[in-house]
Amino acid sequence: MRAERGRQTALTRLKKGTSTLSSQDARGKSNNVRVGRDAVVMAVAFIANYAASFATFPYLTRVLGPTHFGVLAYALAIAAYGVMLTEWGISLSGPRAVVACRDDNSRLNALIWSVLGAKALLYVAATVLLFALLAFSNFDKVARTALLTSWIGVLANVCTMNWLFQGLERFKIISAMLFVSRAVTLPLTFWLVVTPDDLAIAAAIQTAGPLCGALLSIWIARRDGLLHRPVVTWSAITKRLTESVDMFVATASVTLFGAANAIILTSLCGSYAAGIYAGADKIRTVCSLIPAQLGTVLYPRIAATLKKRASEAARLTVLGAVIITVVSVCGAVITITFSEQITAIVLGRHFHDASQVLRMLALSTMFGNLAYFLGLQVLVPWGRSKLRTSVIFATGCLNVVLAIALAQRYAAMGASISFLACEVSILIAYVVLILKDRRLRRFVSLGARAVMTEGRAYLDSRRLFHTPEHNPIRVLHVGPGWGQRGGIASVLDELKKLSAAFATQDVRIRFCATHDFRSPVGVLLFLIVDVPNFVLQLMRGVEIVHLHVSIKGSFHRKLILFLISRVLRKRVVFHLHSGDFPSFIRRSTRLVAVAARRFLRNSAGLVGVSSAIGAEIIA
Repeated sequence: MRAERGRQTALTRLKKGTSTLSSQDARGKSNNVRVGRDAVVMAVAFIANYAASFATFPYLTRVLGPTHFGVLAYALAIAAYGVMLTEWGISLSGPRAVVACRDDNSRLNALIWSVLGAKALLYVAATVLLFALLAFSNFDKVARTALLTSWIGVLANVCTMNWLFQGLERFKIISAMLFVSRAVTLPLTFWLVVTPDDLAIAAAIQTAGPLCGALLSIWIARRDGLLHRPVVTWSAITKRLTESVDMFVATASVTLFGAANAIILTSLCGSYAAGIYAGADKIRTVCSLIPAQLGTVLYPRIAATLKKRASEAARLTVLGAVIITVVSVCGAVITITFSEQITAIVLGRHFHDASQVLRMLALSTMFGNLAYFLGLQVLVPWGRSKLRTSVIFATGCLNVVLAIALAQRYAAMGASISFLACEVSILIAYVVLILKDRRLRRFVSLGARAVMTEGRAYLDSRRLFHTPEHNPIRVLHVGPGWGQRGGIASVLDELKKLSAAFATQDVRIRFCATHDFRSPVGVLLFLIVDVPNFVLQLMRGVEIVHLHVSIKGSFHRKLILFLISRVLRKRVVFHLHSGDFPSFIRRSTRLVAVAARRFLRNSAGLVGVSSAIGAEIIA
């Protein structure tokens, strides 16, 4: 009886243990799904927001011109400093405070009112500083009006509660506020801004949207029972201010990179240089769009899971860093390659000097996006926010010094070089801090091992070509698809018919189709459909990438895929189908010519469809 009772007890414990493990696995899968869904929601919302913004942005640059657009950029830069002061780092510290009390309505209500009280006091102080600036500066009437109008956006920031909904992980509400904000500014811009003299109206419209979004956030908080009667004490306000000091200094230091450069250029080089820089910088933000939203989604999730399940937090951190790096590199390569076309389409012909500036700023995103993520997701949760703040402040001061020195000689290009140098410095400093700290090093290595284990398991499950008896050569052919016709498409059709014949010789071939670049839709589909599909194909055991190349858009698409292949250590075959390739390279920019030479030099094999074309490749 006693032995039987012991066996029953053991079975009961085993079932409980199995149940616990199953619930943990289910919880982990649920968290992954939720994080993925939130990331998609935020990315789609901000892509839509920027798409709407880019509908008005080219219009404003053309109507206002570089000089008046530079004045608008200067006014918005001053307002950005007001937003920074009233924000006081609460956009970063606020979600963490919400996570700690989101299950207690009374504490949450007190937190909301203490934040509003702190931001209201800061708004008064910032407004006093604004009027002091106006009193001691020689602004003309147009610039003065634009400054005062832009300041409405600072008031809107005081009332906006994105920090609250971020901490509650209610990202759909943030998306709705973004939609309302853009829905207000979009039609008003086309309706009311028609000449360069409408500069003040343009500034007012830029602030009208955020103000409507702020009012909507207050209404939603009241409707959902989050905001009740005011509960404000000086001690609570003081606590909000003191706990956000580190975040404020870090945020203020960040403005030494963006807004400061616009102000420096306006002061030293005039409104034209500021307009050129502001236009290129606006395009640069697109390269940071998806990485920024992924960080926004992961921040409260990592903060909530760090104390309970450090391994899960580490896995999310490393996975996010990998995704951000890949997305940033792809975005930078595309922007650098097509900088002239992008500036001509988005900004207009008067901004022809912005293409070189855009190349530098796009290159900086590869370093800046990863640095921002590491600082926020690794240093801050582990109590290294002061170190993070010190690094950002030091490099921000360095940017001001370099921008002043370089802008006097190279104008907007000098400011972009300074920005790039400082972004690289921040990333290097963060990596050094992580490697020197044993706990941070363990945390990152724990996440890296988890991600690598998942990656190996995925590859093993998708390794379709592997058999115990044979180890065939696996080749991926890349060329036009999705209904496109032409010489390359015909060759690919013939290769598809010969797939079975190749298989008898232990050569397994697969195909990856790409969209053309004849329209912006094609470019977008290439980025969001073709590039991820190409990476997925490479992860399925491909050994050789056979790129079918022509001139113009075909070459640029294959150049991007070639770079990805090299990063993943795949051998590449360059198969040229055009006889006009040398003249195409001669007509291209120097950067494209250098890229073409490296493309050919680093390919494992070169193929021409004829002996004449083959001779051109060798030459």
